[in-house]
Amino acid sequence: MAGIRAAIAAGADAIYAGGSLFGARAYADNPDGENIIRAIDFCHLHGARLYLTVNTLLKEKELTGQLYDYILPVYEQGVDAILVQDLGVFHFLKKNFPDLPLHASTQMTITGTPGARLLQQMGASRVVLSRELSLEDIRQIRRETDVELETFVHGALCYCYSGQCLMSSLIGGRSGNRGRCAQPCRLPYELYEGLKEDKSAPEAGSKRMSSADGGRYLLSLKDICTLQSLPGLIDAGISSLKIEGRMKRPEYAAGVTAIYRKYIDLYEADGRKGYKVDPDDFRALSDLFSRGGFSEGYYKQKNGPSMMAMERPDHSGTPAARVSFVPSAGGRRTGAAALVRLTALEDLFAGDSLQIGGREYLMKEDVRAGKSFRAQGTGIVRKGETVMRVRARHLLDQLSDLYVKREPGQIPAEGSVKMAAGQPLTMTVRAEGASASACGEKVQKADRRPLTEDAVRKQMTRTGDTACFFSRLDLELEDDCFVPVSEMNRVRREALGKLEEEILRTFRRKTDPAREETRLTKTGHPAADMHPSVTASVMTREQLSSVLQSGKVGGVYIDVSMFVYPTSEKPGSVIKRVHEAGKKAYLALPFVWRRETEQVFDRFLPAREVRLFDGILLRSIDQFGRLKDWLPLEEVIADAGVYTWNREAQEEVRQLGATWDTCPYECTAREMSLRENRASELVVYGRQPLMVTAQCLRKNTTGCSGQPSLMTLTDRRKVSFPVRSECAFCMNTIYNSVPLDLVTADDGRKIVSPASMRYSFTTESGQETGRILRGELPESITRGHIRKGVE
Repeated sequence: MAGIRAAIAAGADAIYAGGSLFGARAYADNPDGENIIRAIDFCHLHGARLYLTVNTLLKEKELTGQLYDYILPVYEQGVDAILVQDLGVFHFLKKNFPDLPLHASTQMTITGTPGARLLQQMGASRVVLSRELSLEDIRQIRRETDVELETFVHGALCYCYSGQCLMSSLIGGRSGNRGRCAQPCRLPYELYEGLKEDKSAPEAGSKRMSSADGGRYLLSLKDICTLQSLPGLIDAGISSLKIEGRMKRPEYAAGVTAIYRKYIDLYEADGRKGYKVDPDDFRALSDLFSRGGFSEGYYKQKNGPSMMAMERPDHSGTPAARVSFVPSAGGRRTGAAALVRLTALEDLFAGDSLQIGGREYLMKEDVRAGKSFRAQGTGIVRKGETVMRVRARHLLDQLSDLYVKREPGQIPAEGSVKMAAGQPLTMTVRAEGASASACGEKVQKADRRPLTEDAVRKQMTRTGDTACFFSRLDLELEDDCFVPVSEMNRVRREALGKLEEEILRTFRRKTDPAREETRLTKTGHPAADMHPSVTASVMTREQLSSVLQSGKVGGVYIDVSMFVYPTSEKPGSVIKRVHEAGKKAYLALPFVWRRETEQVFDRFLPAREVRLFDGILLRSIDQFGRLKDWLPLEEVIADAGVYTWNREAQEEVRQLGATWDTCPYECTAREMSLRENRASELVVYGRQPLMVTAQCLRKNTTGCSGQPSLMTLTDRRKVSFPVRSECAFCMNTIYNSVPLDLVTADDGRKIVSPASMRYSFTTESGQETGRILRGELPESITRGHIRKGVE
């Protein structure tokens, strides 16, 4: 609530808030049921909107047993929209609360016009776009759709495309799709050329491309700051500019909001001519939080090391002082604490914290810019070194006084008061299209001191901590009238209280009781008998050759990367080989579908060639938006990244055109068994994709080669993760360190009872592929979440 109040006081038009369930910030200080109801009213009484975040994936029991009862009270209270990731939640809410606005979360990974247009047709009123899009991408979506668009303008960036990250989940059991990300992208890593399977032999067949020595945080992105780009963002047609800060303190929410409010208003008032960013505002944003400075995100660049915070992943602060003297030989001190002399680079204040050597030093007094002072540092301290301020206590105190400790601005109201002897005191008030009246006791005839107009006006305009202030108050006051002050106060409070109720009444909704019956509806997918009982996905010619020799495999998913380079085979010849082997040929699309991806795809795989395949594996909602261009196809399979944790999601995906879906990676066997699996495929072998990224590890370390390749990312425990750079689509995929094996997990497979099993080959050689299909599984494997699941 403190953050909500502070952000509105600082000028936010709307607030995203998580409740007690299903929000993507499970560890935030989220309001509970009663407080979220109060927050809705608070926002509405101060001219703002509240959007409730239900932007995680829901298990079947949660959707059928909890979601309706969770949404009903906020729906009736007048919540302005629900932010949604899960297609099942989307389907369920449209069915049960048809007039409730739905926003498609950035977790849906919408990267282009096809997905934005499709979601609008499905009923979304707003689409929060993927953070990796350029301004030109957004302009194109704006030209080709009229759905509201929202983008992030300030705050932290995920390394992975939102909604496509399983790294925290599969490594530590804390799923980002459940709001519990452990942020493995903020840890140190090393990068090697090629595949490096043997963690005990760092030199074995791999050239080191970077080192974690001294802290190489290869997956840590800087926060974004778009003050300079705001005019371009507004002109691009973005409807809502979103500040990321739900895990930050209220002062952060207020400070960042106030600065963006200032420049949005400046641009709307004066246009580009008068638009200039004050360096002090940049400094204030950096003092609140920055990781080695800011970037402008992906709006003006595709990727690159300038966007990364590879030296440290946490708050780096702002330059505050320079070391002018160190009491040791050579101007360097190591080890025990030492008093060093510094020169302030800007005004410093008591309570500020400076990072000196290996410790934080708390300022005891104010120091003006240019003045010298002494401080204590530990570790390595060098003369001439710049010391950073990592906590600006003075700024936090200012923001607290301005926004956190104060109520947000009141809404203007008009009123009228009538006083006539022998008639009841009456007051009528109007605001936000609502009006209310209150009557008091009869007005008395004054014996000695009649009320003056000034006295009545002073008393009746005391709105205090209500939501309104009087921009106009008309008085009809007869001479020689008297009303006790207590009665005037009572009538004023009653009138303003009724006005607040009337304002809020306009937001209230009523539920059709009959709709509640739909909350337990379960709709299954009919079986599609044409699909093979065993399939395999391949990414190389060698893997394909081995799969074609296997008698157990009835269908082959051929990765699009095998067709999108000038030296690649033509789809027709590959399909012919697959058919001659007595198997079905399916085309596996990229994990992410951007404007450039479409252009490359359409050049190498025009629609007439796509239709030669027996089916297609779709990996994003955007690709469903293009599906009609490739039909007719016998089969359309939704991959695991098009999440179907529950039956409602399966039904929504089927309505979008899928004939089959893929069992989710993060559910247990029991949880998957509650879905309808008669047209579901279970991945039983393969390295699961942990991250799909717009950043390129090669470009950020040794430079772009323009050639697809394999690398190895190694964490602090020497665990190795293969990385595939797909240069045709400018995309990296980080895979799990060990392959999933459900082939030998008979108990789990029997519980799920999938209609088909899929082998997923990624980094395997042709020989390894053949051995695995013959039942020779690697020693190092994972069971994934088939038994343990995620919270």
